[in-house]
Amino acid sequence: MAVHSFGYPDIPRDACFFFDLCGRNKAKLKEIKMKKNILAKSVNSICKYMLAGVMLTSGIIAAAGENKVVASFGILGDITKQIAGDKVKVTTIVPVDSDPHAYDLTPANMIDLDKGNLIIINGLGFEGYLERYLNQDKFKNKIVVASKGVSAENFPEGEHHHDHDADEHEEHHHDHEASEHEEHHHDHDADEHEEHHHDHDESGEHKGHHHHHHNGLDPHAWQNPLNGVIYANNIADALCRIDKDDCAYFRKNAEQYTAGLIELDSLYAKKFASVPKDRRVLITTHEAFGYFAIRYDVTIMSPLGISTGSEVSAKRIAELKDVISKGHVQAIFMERNGNNSLINQIGGDKVANKELFSDMLAPEGEGSTYKSMLEHNLKAIYEAIAPEK
Repeated sequence: MAVHSFGYPDIPRDACFFFDLCGRNKAKLKEIKMKKNILAKSVNSICKYMLAGVMLTSGIIAAAGENKVVASFGILGDITKQIAGDKVKVTTIVPVDSDPHAYDLTPANMIDLDKGNLIIINGLGFEGYLERYLNQDKFKNKIVVASKGVSAENFPEGEHHHDHDADEHEEHHHDHEASEHEEHHHDHDADEHEEHHHDHDESGEHKGHHHHHHNGLDPHAWQNPLNGVIYANNIADALCRIDKDDCAYFRKNAEQYTAGLIELDSLYAKKFASVPKDRRVLITTHEAFGYFAIRYDVTIMSPLGISTGSEVSAKRIAELKDVISKGHVQAIFMERNGNNSLINQIGGDKVANKELFSDMLAPEGEGSTYKSMLEHNLKAIYEAIAPEK
């Protein structure tokens, strides 16, 4: 068998050349294909990086254009979220389940306040921990007083809202309809808030316990659901100012939300009206339920004043024990995260097994929203004072 120089036996030289060429071309094609694959992968990677870059840039632009609202404490934060939905980023100064009466502003809080488009406060002297810091020109157009338009209750610090003994209880009960409530109290707008609630000593510290100085006003207006309606509408108005495009959305949410509060109030106004007047007497940890007491014509006494840090006198303790001993008090309630040692001392086995929500919400579940907080309090108090069937 003849073997040619190309190494292919019995094959003509031309055929061998052809096969050799095909082999080389095949190798070349394989090389080209490999290069095409590498190029394709490179292009794909570049596209991915470009897409990621576009998405990141879009996110930064979106974040830069996002409206930020800072609420002073949980109740206002929740109302704002219910109305704003996903259109606005809402941050709360006082952490959930923390006592606003005993809070001190942190550097992180100050950063949030500086970045916020709106700062929503309760007003009526409640935010003692914020007053000094917000008393700066840069915040002048950011502050929204949620309680603007509420009929504020006059309540000098240290005095007790319903300070009755057993014999005087019937004579001094508050007998107000909602309309009368509106007529006999003062409206306080944002300007009045500035005039009445920036009371500092020379060192900048606020007078009074836990930096609160209420200047004769009870700040716990949210305990009346109808005041919650005022809060919600004020917040919706403020959101519309910073986001006109979504104003209709805010208004619709506020309308639905306030309808729920009005319905809740109407239900329990009828329930409490059905309870004999001499049974509408209870004791709570501190004077946080004055607006509740007026709205539903209930007498509520407390060992502590408006602030959870108020001092209590031996005389006050003796008075409350006397009222309890005479059988006029239907229920004694502790407050969630409140200073409840005095309640246990005064009430003993008469203390209810349910706590009330006064100034703060629960982290989750019952009482974790403003509306569910109201529902919890209304139900607990009503069931405690209603006659057994």
